[in-house]
Amino acid sequence: MGQATVTSDKPDYTPGETAIITGSGWTNDQFVDLHFVEDPFIDHIHNYHDIVVNADGTFRVEFPILDRHLGVTFTLTA
Repeated sequence: MGQATVTSDKPDYTPGETAIITGSGWTNDQFVDLHFVEDPFIDHIHNYHDIVVNADGTFRVEFPILDRHLGVTFTLTA
């Protein structure tokens, strides 16, 4: 496997869309935790814990974009 990566399907979203977050280059015996931090901070950090990595080293998460996310930038850490 190569370098482990996490990417989104688009650079920006509008409320009502779903951000598709994918990872590749992980090993299938790993569990991944993702943390979405809002800027400006509104109310909480969005966490996805113990995401199962597929046998091919990939994973996928769907993150709904809400009306309150308009004008918010997210920093994603894994």
